Amino acid sequence: MSPSVFRVLVVDDKSTNRRALENTLAEINVEVVSVDSGRSALKQVLKHSFSVILMDVDMPDMDGFETAEIIASYQLEKVIPIIFITAKDLPIDKSQWQVEGTVDYLVKPYNPESLLAKIRVFIIMDRQQQQVTQALKTANQIKERSELLVESAGQGLVVIDNQFKVTFMNKMACTLLTTNKEDLVGLSIKPFIHPDAKEDWFQSPIYCALNEGQNVQVDDALFANSHHYALSVEYTLAVIYADGKADGAVLLFQDITERKIAQEKLAFYAQHDQLTGVYNRRMFRTLLEESLAFAKRYKSSIALHYIDLDQFKIINDGFGHDAGDAVLKESVTRIERTVRDVDMVARLGGDEFCIIQRIDDDSEFSAASLAQRLIEAFQRDFYIEGHVHKIGCSIGIAQFPAHADTVTGLIKAADTAMYNVKEGGRNSYCFFNHQFRKQLDEHMGIVAELKTALVNKELYLVYQPQIDTSSNSLIGVEALMRWKNPRLGQIAPDVFIPIAEKTGLINAMGKWCLEEAVSQAKEWSRKYNLAVPVSVNISVHQIMSEHFVTHIETLLSDFEVVPNLLKLEMTETVLMGDPEHCIAQLAKLDSLGIKTSIDDFGTGYSSLTYLGVIPATCLKIDKSFITQIDQNVRNQNIVDSIIGLAKSIKLSVIAEGVEGLNELNFLVEHGCSNIQGYYFSKPLSVHDMSEYIAKREKAPVILYEHPLMDVRNYSGKTSLQ
Repeated sequence: MSPSVFRVLVVDDKSTNRRALENTLAEINVEVVSVDSGRSALKQVLKHSFSVILMDVDMPDMDGFETAEIIASYQLEKVIPIIFITAKDLPIDKSQWQVEGTVDYLVKPYNPESLLAKIRVFIIMDRQQQQVTQALKTANQIKERSELLVESAGQGLVVIDNQFKVTFMNKMACTLLTTNKEDLVGLSIKPFIHPDAKEDWFQSPIYCALNEGQNVQVDDALFANSHHYALSVEYTLAVIYADGKADGAVLLFQDITERKIAQEKLAFYAQHDQLTGVYNRRMFRTLLEESLAFAKRYKSSIALHYIDLDQFKIINDGFGHDAGDAVLKESVTRIERTVRDVDMVARLGGDEFCIIQRIDDDSEFSAASLAQRLIEAFQRDFYIEGHVHKIGCSIGIAQFPAHADTVTGLIKAADTAMYNVKEGGRNSYCFFNHQFRKQLDEHMGIVAELKTALVNKELYLVYQPQIDTSSNSLIGVEALMRWKNPRLGQIAPDVFIPIAEKTGLINAMGKWCLEEAVSQAKEWSRKYNLAVPVSVNISVHQIMSEHFVTHIETLLSDFEVVPNLLKLEMTETVLMGDPEHCIAQLAKLDSLGIKTSIDDFGTGYSSLTYLGVIPATCLKIDKSFITQIDQNVRNQNIVDSIIGLAKSIKLSVIAEGVEGLNELNFLVEHGCSNIQGYYFSKPLSVHDMSEYIAKREKAPVILYEHPLMDVRNYSGKTSLQ
């Protein structure tokens, strides 16, 4: 590097962060080299010399720690100072881990002036290093230029003779050693070598270097200031020669207290999750390997608990990441209060945690006991930012040696067991068995196929008529999503819809469904001059999206469809996930003229308090209450109550899943005239539904003993589907 050129290397995977740093560094005379990855940084370090590196901690592929470790291994001519920049701050872990070259640590958002001040210090140090190197060629050059060189230095600089007596010291040396130049010049430097140092004076690097005529660099040492307080320093001692003999030395040193604190913090980052403070994914695998090795050696057992929070995504999406972070922190607090000191807790990412539990035998009692205590801990309400949330957790447990004997095997087994809990209703725990693995493999096969179902046009809609028996009229249809895969065949909605919700695919599928249904409603309206409202089921992910109402409004505008052609259906579970948010969203939809129904009413956990204020227009009685209702007095009372409730709060009511005449008669006699079910029609394709509409308009028929249309005869099939 030319003495007049000083380079700064900026390493950050985000272009906005790199530009911000470049703009800040534009205020000082440096050449800035910016790269977007650790691998690119390694190439630049081999190509150029840098005064300092500004390194982002959290980068994909190769993070800041790994990059710094590799740079340190290059054995360059000099150690390049590194300032780590990260988004979080954490308590200090007194670990001995450190990355060579790390000198500082900044938390985003950082103060630009503070950053520039630090950069200037390293540029001065680089300049001094160059100047000292040049000056050390002859003792005369050092003596002639010492005043000019050292008075402006950002490091302490002391010149000593061959008897270790101080002949010169700069202002920074006086400051660091809390003394005046006049008080120290002529005295030995020995009292300032900290008395608690491991080696005595005659074995100290400074004494040996001057006596042997060898330059020395020490990265971590203790000096003592004039008040006998310890001062953590790094120093370089360069011997001055006169007439071929060692005639003294230049001692260049700086306070590294803040650097050591930063290194301790970075050591914590290397092993712990930045948000919650528990072990991170990388350290978790190390701990699990060690625990497994210990268990194998001493023939003991370990249990791995794989924990997933049940309602985290709803809170994180609906209330924002700050609320989500608060839930994660509170979750860790509850976990740590439940486990023993010898148990190890780690966050794998998102809302997934693991506990490594050491147990004495292969029995499931200890692991089950801990899991049950965790379930109970999460059943208490979470109070986050003025809101009350119910979270719950699902726990999968795998034990060594019963279920697996490798790190990867244990993790997969515990994860599989946790997935089984999710499938079985959540907020519980279970132990791994090999049947779970088979089911999971089948599940993952469906996930893989579902990811391309939209692109490959494998999804389609069918429509089931809704009939008003009092007027013998078609009052609407419900759009139902179906999937036929070339490899797996026809897949039931109750199989692929939950998978789509868990994987996030439901958002794209829901958007497609709305567009398809609105387009079809417009086509029927145009073709038959008849308003046939289409009802579409909405998932929790859609209603929680802040852009959902805007999307509906845009959809109506783009297709030029009047609002009463589209109806939305939501289950009680969706509504109760975040009642206040849902009510606000439904109110906006209502203002657009969009009507909404509460689907599967009576099967969820709705609150009558919210039911009174939800701007819905209809309750749909679930099929489970309708089937063979004439033989079930309990269900008769429930249905009668739902009908009465709907009427009392001025909501319409529709019964779905009506298949028999007895069921139909009961419903009509008890005041429910709106019917949906196989008694009138199964779900129909677009073509068949269009013919259904056309034939009904031409020749409506009488109800009850003779249905509007016998779908079995109409479709040419002999069995209901």
